[in-house]
Amino acid sequence: MIPRVDRGSDGRRRYDHMSLRTIQLIIRLRRTGMPVAEIRRFLELHEEGATSHGRRIALLLEHCERVLTQLDQLHQDLGAIDDKIEHYRGLIDLGLDSRNAPIDNPTVRQRQGDCFTGPQWTSTE
Repeated sequence: MIPRVDRGSDGRRRYDHMSLRTIQLIIRLRRTGMPVAEIRRFLELHEEGATSHGRRIALLLEHCERVLTQLDQLHQDLGAIDDKIEHYRGLIDLGLDSRNAPIDNPTVRQRQGDCFTGPQWTSTE
């Protein structure tokens, strides 16, 4: 999938601006989940030149819809994770176990939040 590039006299590849942009696009398309076969199809269309602009747009729009759906799901998942973090913070603050029963053992109560060393962050901030 990587475009062919010329090599210098030292044998190293010499990437021009267009080759670098193509590689960056391939990386982004893969990172966002586009299947390799679709990337190859996109690159084939690119080789056809201006006559394939519309077909390339259609391919990218389909992929964009999938990415937007995935982003929506990830936002929902992140919200669920944030809710669980807040749930455990609440248990710690109130000195409760996972069944909402009071923790009477002072050692357990003291150690309840021991492992938490992360940031005070939630996605809603």
